[in-house]
Amino acid sequence: MNEQMTILVIKSKDIELKEQYGKFQEYAALSVSRKISFEERVAILESMGDWAEKVQHKIAALSEEGIAVELIEDSVINQLSAESVRAKLSNGLFNKAELKDLLQHQAHQLPEGFTDLCISLLDQLGQDEYILFWNMGELEAHALLSH
Repeated sequence: MNEQMTILVIKSKDIELKEQYGKFQEYAALSVSRKISFEERVAILESMGDWAEKVQHKIAALSEEGIAVELIEDSVINQLSAESVRAKLSNGLFNKAELKDLLQHQAHQLPEGFTDLCISLLDQLGQDEYILFWNMGELEAHALLSH
């Protein structure tokens, strides 16, 4: 079965969402360490899943408050040849300078419709705002781990 994952694209300046995503990223980075035991890895993955849930709930709350959320299929991202760019666009937070840098250096690799979306977001992005690319599969992975 080859199900498509959905990636949410959120433009926000919400500090709580940014902090929650930061915690999720901390645990994601720890989870790939080769220097931890199996038990430590399980605990880290559980914490990572807990933060993924918090991020997901915050996105839902912000969406109910009227914040715009774009949906893209991960197949758009999976077309990219650079693994680091694919990973960041599947789950990543960009400020205005970082998104501009991505477009300047990677635009030739990005699908046209996706590039148009990023250019549009860049034009709308205020100084203290950021773009979060959030892979909905993070919560599904946590659900699998929890059972």
